Amino acid sequence: MTPKERLLKLLHREKVDRQPLIVPTQNATTSVMEKSRVFWPDALQKAIPMAELAMACQSVYGLESIRLPFDINVEAETMGCETRYGTHSDPPVSTPKNRSTVSSLIFPDPKATGRMAQVIDAVSFVSEKKDPALPLIVALGSPFEVLCTVYSFEDLRSDMKSDPKALEQLLEKILELTIDYANAIKIAGADVIMVVDGTSQTLIPKQFKRFSTPYTKSLISSFNLPSILHICGNPTRLVSEMVATGANGLSLDWQVNFTKARKDSNNKVALIGGINVLDLLEGSQADVLEITNNAKNLDLDIIAPGCGIMPTTPLENILTYLKAVKERWRSENF
Repeated sequence: MTPKERLLKLLHREKVDRQPLIVPTQNATTSVMEKSRVFWPDALQKAIPMAELAMACQSVYGLESIRLPFDINVEAETMGCETRYGTHSDPPVSTPKNRSTVSSLIFPDPKATGRMAQVIDAVSFVSEKKDPALPLIVALGSPFEVLCTVYSFEDLRSDMKSDPKALEQLLEKILELTIDYANAIKIAGADVIMVVDGTSQTLIPKQFKRFSTPYTKSLISSFNLPSILHICGNPTRLVSEMVATGANGLSLDWQVNFTKARKDSNNKVALIGGINVLDLLEGSQADVLEITNNAKNLDLDIIAPGCGIMPTTPLENILTYLKAVKERWRSENF
């Protein structure tokens, strides 16, 4: 069974020979940048460096997947939000519009302009160059996540109560754009699409059901590819609604009650995550081994970081976590 076959079967809830060794979240680090001589911000902004760094991450770590891009501001920048870049270890930061300037947002053809077009080109480059046995995972924001990156969160929270219809109208426009983007990514060669809905951790289930679920569901149903839905933090209370989006897998952080998540998901989706990225960043190799072994006791289909790996995470810690996951292959019968 190839890594690609293994991941796709698992996401479709079919029996596999063992757990895939994948990281579906951001996994570029300064260590890999130094080894590959491909650095941020170049690899954040331009297709070829982006593709080369993504492939280098797979090679250096020994992963069974390739994942790009590396930040959550691709859509916001393309839609007209001013974006600042820092050093090799700094992700870009976009400045959202406020209530008085949100009308200046643009909704371009994602294939034709900005960093969305660069991501699409990077997907095409990786698809042509990579080992066909490796799956290519491409991330994009859910409509609600994109809304949170392009519109002031303070104004957004206020509008949820005072003007929810205006938010829904804006979400519909964002949905149309993200559908075009996702399908261009699919055509370019993605095997799995990861839908990042990180800010939804701040919502109660009633709000999630109104402002996130229907738009994410429409997005996922628009492309015929396996999907993974990611929410940061502790969205245990939202798992049932996450399943309702139609995602094949849920990427969840270490704070989640995975026993409850398995029950609430009725085993309809693959559960992915469980590793605290702060422990990967700050812990010793012994600490990393301990947290990975603890994650083996959770009801997970794929042990992986529950959020994006921080760029300054020591390479030795990532390799220690991956080696510990491999030990599971020898000790358990899949």
